[in-house]
Amino acid sequence: MNTDAQLLRRFVEDRSEPAFTALVQRYVGLVHATALRRVGGDAHAADDVAQQVFVSLARKAPSLREHASLAGWLYVNTHHATAGLVRRERRRKQREATAHSMQLTDASDSSADETSRLRPLIDDALILLKPVEREVIVLRFFAGRTFSEIGSAVKLSEDAARKRVNRALEKLHVALARRGVTSTVAMLGTTLTGAGWEPAPAGLAFKIAGAALA
Repeated sequence: MNTDAQLLRRFVEDRSEPAFTALVQRYVGLVHATALRRVGGDAHAADDVAQQVFVSLARKAPSLREHASLAGWLYVNTHHATAGLVRRERRRKQREATAHSMQLTDASDSSADETSRLRPLIDDALILLKPVEREVIVLRFFAGRTFSEIGSAVKLSEDAARKRVNRALEKLHVALARRGVTSTVAMLGTTLTGAGWEPAPAGLAFKIAGAALA
């Protein structure tokens, strides 16, 4: 499998549309799911945000050629792209749940309920991590990469990558605890996996790639 850096280099140097489309296909699920979570489930807004993020990727590609992995960059740009929408959504809905009232360890809660209640806080906590910590969390739980693949992406051994993910997950756990969210690290990992990635709508990757390349 071509690495992100190889595909990006082919796009920048050869204007390879297949290379760029491959990047979109690789990460559109991550970007769309993040946008969908951030905008309160508005599918049309998530589609627009995803297109905006990949248009930005196409425009800024020359300065990103040395990025071994684009997962973290795409996540942060999705976070920024949804910032205004999130503020409007929060004002409109006046979210009922607050960090102080969330108790994810209640045995009566289903895992689906836990995921639903944690989603509004995931991104606010994750964006505060150091870039290298955020990168491995996004790769592991949002992009579904193995520890071996993460190691290759961030230039670590498989074992070192595993340790880095675990340390980053611990830090995220602490950050959420400060917001009143109590849960085990294992449950947090499970919740991240469930909330972090969903298949993008059929055909969206090609639509976005076409718009970005245009």
